[in-house]
Amino acid sequence: MLRDFIVALSLSNLWFLDVWRPFLVRHFTSYPYYHWKANPAPILLATMLDVLVLSAVLWLAISIARRPGKESLLKIARFVFVLIFLLVAVNILVLAVRNPPLRPILSSVIKRPKTLFEWGGINTAYSWLSVLAVLLGGSGLAVALHSLIFRRQWLIKMSVTFLLITSPFILITFAQAGTQWLQYRTGEAFRESAAPRFSGEGRTSRRVLWLIFDELDLRLAFTDRPTSLELPVFDQLRQESIFAQNAYPPGTDTETSIPALINGQLVSRINRTTPNELMLTLQSNKQVVGWSTQPNVFSRAREINLNSGLVGWYHPYCRIIGNSLTECSWEAASLLVQRNSQISDLIAHSNQVSLLRTMTSVARSLLLHELVRIVFPGEDPSIWRQHIVEEFKSIHQKSLEAAVDPALHLIFIHYPIPHPPGLYNRSLKEFSFSSQSGYLDNLALADRVLRELRDEMEKAQLWDSTTVLISSDHSLRADLWRQHPFWDPSFTNEDPIVRDNMRDVRVPFILKLAGEKQGLEYEPAFNAVLSSDLILALLSGKLASKEQVVEWLGRERLQKGFHYPDAMK
Repeated sequence: MLRDFIVALSLSNLWFLDVWRPFLVRHFTSYPYYHWKANPAPILLATMLDVLVLSAVLWLAISIARRPGKESLLKIARFVFVLIFLLVAVNILVLAVRNPPLRPILSSVIKRPKTLFEWGGINTAYSWLSVLAVLLGGSGLAVALHSLIFRRQWLIKMSVTFLLITSPFILITFAQAGTQWLQYRTGEAFRESAAPRFSGEGRTSRRVLWLIFDELDLRLAFTDRPTSLELPVFDQLRQESIFAQNAYPPGTDTETSIPALINGQLVSRINRTTPNELMLTLQSNKQVVGWSTQPNVFSRAREINLNSGLVGWYHPYCRIIGNSLTECSWEAASLLVQRNSQISDLIAHSNQVSLLRTMTSVARSLLLHELVRIVFPGEDPSIWRQHIVEEFKSIHQKSLEAAVDPALHLIFIHYPIPHPPGLYNRSLKEFSFSSQSGYLDNLALADRVLRELRDEMEKAQLWDSTTVLISSDHSLRADLWRQHPFWDPSFTNEDPIVRDNMRDVRVPFILKLAGEKQGLEYEPAFNAVLSSDLILALLSGKLASKEQVVEWLGRERLQKGFHYPDAMK
């Protein structure tokens, strides 16, 4: 009886691997920080209970089938048991093949089989090991399927042996899940804060809208734009603005660039310690400080009685710097790492549903296992994109509301586009869940976003009186995405110019001053980390004209020195 229960518990635990994976397998610190918008404790508890419930059901079914006179029922039970085991085995193999580090290696071998016979040291060894792993796994499954039909009794013994061997994994998963549940059960680390609004006149010329389009590439959007792509709203704004031709980001990724932009200090390294804190290593003095402890552009704006609002993505802004903001909302990057949309919804909104509903949702999400997603390959990317589109729409709606709120003097918006994957069809001018959508389509979507923001602000008579700064946290990292499923031919169909090796690390920097209609091109190089000081100078009234801004940029870039991000040197 005990042996049967252990087998049932081990099988149930492996069945829920898709849920355990984002909580227990990957980085313990990055997941709570980037990907858990709400407290994960309810999901962890619900999954543990689901495993126990499924184990009890399986154990009860086995016990009933073993009763005397139930030979036909026992045969059915054994067949169902082996079938469930094979589904779990296939799921484990598929997860191994479709996820790093195995996937990029296998992909390169498939594209260039001769790499197996080229001397490449450790890389060649890894290639052979990856191929052998897949061959052994595939052979094992073939033998198992053959045994299911012709040697079922032998297969049952092997399955039971395997489940008994892997049964200690139950202790590992439940120990880790239980530890994290105890750590996060109060939800304190996931609470968001906000500062009270200053009352008084809201509609003023001292108003700045700061737009960060994630991974907006200067070359593809402006200097070397493909002829198939039109960005009329960006082009119009360029004619009305100070357009910097040589602006560099503070870092090469969102992790370091965004805190640097907001704090006005270059960051050389980050460390995720808790869901509501990011430790920053300052490049100037190598001091390690908490992001929440440092003055930022919003707290400094409050010192002159100005209200700030933020709509963001990726970083949990409202948990870290919410006490400097009168309005704050953000969306987690959940589906960048978790393709199961139901689990991602739970990760984002677990505080809004009951435990019973969470248990039901977790169990239902696993009815569509990786095996089914392989048989119907077009379904998974479509579900993935649908979820990301919903996150984008939420960000955009809140951004439109913040942009026309006259009581907000500084509005910071971090859009998750044109960052891959493609979410838009620029030919049809509509959202797309197809693998044919790519980076250039997302550039067109960014242009549409800018048009809608401008239209709403013009209706509210706030466009002319608002200074608008548009930039990015980093340029397109095509070299990185080539190793990612985003760039798989079955997942996206990119324009050749996007796939080339001509990376330009510069980012757009477009500054439309309040009341100004005529723009200019600014050639000197500078680091966009100056943005927060520039914005504060504009909000305080120290700068108003483009001549004053050009003079300020020239002075500040010389006084503070010009720094490339470390990875660009």
